[in-house]
Amino acid sequence: MSTDQKIALVELHDARFASLTLAAGGLCRLCLQGVTVYREVGKELFQLSKCDAELNLAGVSRFSWEGRPTPDGRITGDSVSDLAGEIEWLHLLTGKAISALSLSFDSGSRLNVASDSAELKIGRVTGTLPDWVGPL
Repeated sequence: MSTDQKIALVELHDARFASLTLAAGGLCRLCLQGVTVYREVGKELFQLSKCDAELNLAGVSRFSWEGRPTPDGRITGDSVSDLAGEIEWLHLLTGKAISALSLSFDSGSRLNVASDSAELKIGRVTGTLPDWVGPL
């Protein structure tokens, strides 16, 4: 699979939490596995891949993890927003000012972060899924 095609959609649902790093100065890195990436290869035709990804946050002013995090926890709900409201994860590929993000996990735990900016870096492809045909 070529990674040169334009990324049209990024989904965190069903991705797995791999690690978390908090650093001085309001920096945070979340490493995820199994993020679904839709790459446009034709009109309403998308190649789907599972990828590793890093979510890098800067200016973290609030960080809370409700419940007990579990190793390899699967994401069951997610949202990211800027001052105008909820945005797509796709917008974070080039870095973006945000206000908050939330991730819910299959264990019932929930991560809530208030942050000034975020960048989502898509890493290596770890698997493929059947192509998606149709509008996103």
